[in-house]
Amino acid sequence: MEKEKCNRNQSKSSVFIVTRPIQYINVLNIPRVNDSNRVRVLILVNSFNGYEDIIKHSQDAFWFKIIVASSVYKAIDWVIKSQSSIDSLYLFSDYGIRIHLKLNRLHNVSIFLYEEGVATYNRSFSSGFGIRSLLFKICDRSLFSGCYIGNYPNLKGIYVYNVKLFRQLKPFCSHPVYTFEKNFFENIRTNERIAFLVYKENIDYLTGKNVLLYLSDWNYDSKIIDICLQYHDYIKILKPHPHLNSDDKFDNLFDIKIDSKFIAETLIVTILQKAKSLIVVHNNSSVILHFLTNPIFHDINLHKTFWFQEICDVAKSM
Repeated sequence: MEKEKCNRNQSKSSVFIVTRPIQYINVLNIPRVNDSNRVRVLILVNSFNGYEDIIKHSQDAFWFKIIVASSVYKAIDWVIKSQSSIDSLYLFSDYGIRIHLKLNRLHNVSIFLYEEGVATYNRSFSSGFGIRSLLFKICDRSLFSGCYIGNYPNLKGIYVYNVKLFRQLKPFCSHPVYTFEKNFFENIRTNERIAFLVYKENIDYLTGKNVLLYLSDWNYDSKIIDICLQYHDYIKILKPHPHLNSDDKFDNLFDIKIDSKFIAETLIVTILQKAKSLIVVHNNSSVILHFLTNPIFHDINLHKTFWFQEICDVAKSM
C-alpha cells in the first residue's frame, strides 16, 4: 500500500521506518522532523495493532507518502529501490547480519538510528550466561555485525533520550549521539499528532486502590496466572503487546483490558495519579526506566536478564 500526500518532488526525502506505536512517538520527536521544507516518508510495518489509526490520523500533508510493508526487511527493500530520491533513513535498530547486508546496498543515503527503548542502551546481548548468551557471543564475533544496537559502521548518528546513560554503558560506540527534541513525557504531553495514542480514560474507580498491571510481551506468559492469584485483592489490568492477539485464557484473569495501541507509559502515569500502589508485571520492558524512583511504583520482571538489570542499576545511580 502506498499513499501519496502531495507533490513536493523538488527535494529528496527522509524515510522513517516504524513497527509499533512507541516508535511513531519517538520519530515525531527527532529534531527538525517538523521543518516545513522537509519531505517525509513514513513506512509502517503492518504487524501491530494501531497502524491503521496512525494512517487515519495522518490525513494531512505532513507525510509526503505513507507506505505499508509486511516486514522491516521489506521496508528497507523499498528504500533500496527508491534510494535515488532519498537522502536519509531513520530506523530503530541496525542489529543483525541481514539488516547490515541490506544497509550496505544504500549509497549516498545517511542512516540514523532512533531509540526504541531499553535495548538501545544494551552494551551487548551476549552479556550473562546460558545457551542464549553463548549464541550471542558467537554473533558478537561475526564479521558482519556486533552484538549490540548501534554497531553498523556507516551510521551518521543515534538519537536517544538519555545521552549520558548511553555513553556510560556504551563508551565503545563511536557514532555521534544526539538527544531528542523534547524529553519523553513532554513530547507526549505537547505533540498533538500523537494524542490519539495517549491513554485519557477516566479511572477514578482506581482511587486509593492497589493495582496490578500486566504488560505482556509478544506472547502471554503462564507465570501471570499464579501472580494474579497471589494478588487476588488487587485490581488487575491487562495491557497487551501491540503485536499480540487476544486469548481468553489470559484475558479473563483481569478486571480491565486496555487497548494495546495506547502507550503504556501514559497509562501508568494516569494510574499513579490515583492508585495507592502499582505493581507492573513485565518482561524486561523499557517502560520501567521512566518510573524507577517513584515510591508507589513496583515491578515484577518475569524473565530478568543481566543486561536489563545492569541498565536499570546504572540509570538509578545517575
